[in-house]
Amino acid sequence: MQFRVGVMVLATFSITGILVLLFGELPAFFHRRYTVFITFQDGSGVVRDTPIKKSGITIGRVTNVELKEDAGALVTAEIDADRKLMKNEVPRIGSSLIGGDAAISFVKRDDLGLPAEEIQPGDLLVGEDKVDPTSILSEIEDPVNRALMSVELAGQEISRLAQRLNRVLASEDDQLSRIVDKAERTLDNLNKSMDNINEITGDPELRANIKQAAADLPKLLADAHATIEEMQVAIGSANRTLKNVEDITAPLAERSEEIASKVDTTLTTLNYALEGVGRFTDRLNDSEGTVAQLLNNPDLYHNLNNTVLNINQLTKDLRPVVGDIRVFTDSLARHPGGVLRDAVRPGAGTKFK
Repeated sequence: MQFRVGVMVLATFSITGILVLLFGELPAFFHRRYTVFITFQDGSGVVRDTPIKKSGITIGRVTNVELKEDAGALVTAEIDADRKLMKNEVPRIGSSLIGGDAAISFVKRDDLGLPAEEIQPGDLLVGEDKVDPTSILSEIEDPVNRALMSVELAGQEISRLAQRLNRVLASEDDQLSRIVDKAERTLDNLNKSMDNINEITGDPELRANIKQAAADLPKLLADAHATIEEMQVAIGSANRTLKNVEDITAPLAERSEEIASKVDTTLTTLNYALEGVGRFTDRLNDSEGTVAQLLNNPDLYHNLNNTVLNINQLTKDLRPVVGDIRVFTDSLARHPGGVLRDAVRPGAGTKFK
């Protein structure tokens, strides 16, 4: 009996240890995984061992959740090594509408323009926060309440209408009979009108003309619509042209007096200038004038030519003198004492004439 009890206790401890290892960290040693990091603005519902899914299949687990310094949650996820994730697949926190444990699902998003590249171990991903069902219900609570109140008010109006109708039917049977008789006569008149219309439209030629007119009506309406559009475009263009003309002429109208005054002054100045030009041309044409004498008197031309030649010859004669003055001033600037001494007692270093 003691042996059996000992074997039972030993088996119990062995099975307990095996179960602890299986449900603990031991399976991680048999499955190769890689680590990625995910940031969420709101990480509510995400805890350690929260499943990570793709297309509804669990591909990993959350190993750690911590608070970021700049707000938000940083989730450390372990993904099975044989599961590949792409950068255009965005992690999203989701849960059922009536509650339940949260899960992180990778959803493909082609509208974000993300590259279709494989996620590498250690990459930091940006996740989308889950939509809280309670917030959705709270947002639609007011519209639903208003709709229910509207339905209730409509029901009350229908009830009052039914009560009024009951009172009318109970107290005014004669009036109701008159109304029914009028309705019957109206229906008879309507039937007669329809018979007349049938007689009119019974003519095959008339029906053919009506069908042709009905067939041509869309084209006529389209042409009328196109004509109206062209008229609108023309009117718009004319309005813009008138507006531009108005914008151009408005400043001129405001400064009309000033412009007229300036135009008058300009014309007066131009008239005076033309008179001066006329007087100048008259003097040029005068045979006794200087220009006319210069152009027509050969003696004056020869005298001017001789004067210029004399000036040219004088310039050539003065060139050595200027050279001597430059040498003298240069010597005076460098050796003023020696120049003065040589001026008193001429020597070999100074040139005098």
